Amino acid sequence: PMPGRGPPPMPGGHGTLVMPNGAENNGQAVDALPPKPKIKPQEKMKNLHWKKISSSAVPDSFWKEVDDSKIVLDIQELVSLFSAKAALERKIESKGRPHSKSKGPITFVDPRRQQNVGIGLSRFGQQGLSPRDIKRAIQQVDDRVLSHETLCSLEKLLPTPDEKESILSFDGDKARLASVEKFFVEILEVKEVVQRVRAMKEKASFDEVLKEGKEKVKTLGNAIHEIKTSVALKEFLGVVLATGNYLNGSTAKGQAHGFQLDTLSKLSNMKTKDNKSNLLRYIIEFMERPSASFHSPRQIYEELKAVKAASKTSISEAKASINRLKAATTLMKRVADKAEPSDALRDVMGPFLDSYAIPSVERLKKQIDDVEADSKTLVSHFGEVGQTAEEVIVCISNFIDCLRDGYEENKREKLLLEKQAAREKRSVMKKQLPPKSGEGLFAAFSKDQKQGNAKDIVDRVRNRQARQSVMLTNARNRQARQSVMLTNRPPAPPKPPPGMSQRFSGGSLGSLVEE
Repeated sequence: PMPGRGPPPMPGGHGTLVMPNGAENNGQAVDALPPKPKIKPQEKMKNLHWKKISSSAVPDSFWKEVDDSKIVLDIQELVSLFSAKAALERKIESKGRPHSKSKGPITFVDPRRQQNVGIGLSRFGQQGLSPRDIKRAIQQVDDRVLSHETLCSLEKLLPTPDEKESILSFDGDKARLASVEKFFVEILEVKEVVQRVRAMKEKASFDEVLKEGKEKVKTLGNAIHEIKTSVALKEFLGVVLATGNYLNGSTAKGQAHGFQLDTLSKLSNMKTKDNKSNLLRYIIEFMERPSASFHSPRQIYEELKAVKAASKTSISEAKASINRLKAATTLMKRVADKAEPSDALRDVMGPFLDSYAIPSVERLKKQIDDVEADSKTLVSHFGEVGQTAEEVIVCISNFIDCLRDGYEENKREKLLLEKQAAREKRSVMKKQLPPKSGEGLFAAFSKDQKQGNAKDIVDRVRNRQARQSVMLTNARNRQARQSVMLTNRPPAPPKPPPGMSQRFSGGSLGSLVEE
């Protein structure tokens, strides 16, 4: 064995439990698991985070053979290696120098977690909320400071169970802790802070979840009522039944008393012989004829306004809303019951639960039960055996989309036919009008057609146009020559000065030469 340690324990025999004092309960073996004695370490120790085996599971496991009371531990070594003080305030020993403590901040949170919590705290700081402000708002249940969005962000920053245990077991200088650890110290001063924040978050989101649940129930209820009472839908189904029985008259599919609603989405797939239309478009046009006594099929999607929204939800989704609300009220009540009588949480949660939340959940549950009962009658209303109300609503919603498409296709075809008829009308009118008078070769031909045969007339007109072209060319050439002559003319001599003209005005040129 190692120095200072006893020999390794021998397995106990036959499942007998050894008491801490080494006796076997006065020589008698016991089957029950007695509590183990509490151990008080010499110093605060680091914790080993394990999950203990349940006492009821020990007799059927190998642990019944283990007796740790016989193991002699080296206590001093454990203290020197694993005491909390040694872990948090490590001493650096240098040869010939005294021991000194590290001056950096103390942290025992994972670096990534440290970074994420630090970022979250900085965002709260930008809103003017310090850790102490956050703690105060939680204690006072101040929903003006802690909105639902803020509580969702805060919940991610709260210490985990391991972090909580590390903080509570720290007995060193809290001033030396890092900022995240200081936040944990501050926030853990609030009793059951994690459950408290969750309860506040559920309260903040209660109205929104309740509203969503009510809208789902109302939409489903309205859709069911509209489908069951729509006159236009009933008439359309009757026309489809009559048309289908005729088309299937010579087959086993004829003589039907009804059809499944998914048939409605197949009407547009049945093309006409010329492949230009389909059965759905035909039935629309048939029911829209002035001689028909039916309601317009267009009235179907005017009567079934809630069907489209109802096709995107279900009874199960409405039930999920009520289940979430029930869980929220349960959590809020449990946290409020654990709070101290003077705690503000009791003053806020109590009236909220008793006068509003719990009655609202009960009313919504009754509405869901009523809609669920109506949904079963909707299925039987159309004889849809094996279908759910949600499937019936989706089927009707898809049919409404097909109906709209059918109307659009009929509208486009009508416009095309109107344009074609207008073109044909213009063509007929153009043929009936006399030819218009105008300029050019054919206008001249129409004037001179009495002066000879067609060939002579055409030759005369062309010769006339050729002569006019030559004359125009000659005129342009003359204009060009005149422009050149003006450009090449020599400049005029300069005028004499005024004084010189006066000097020679009295004599002749000969006299001037003689002088």
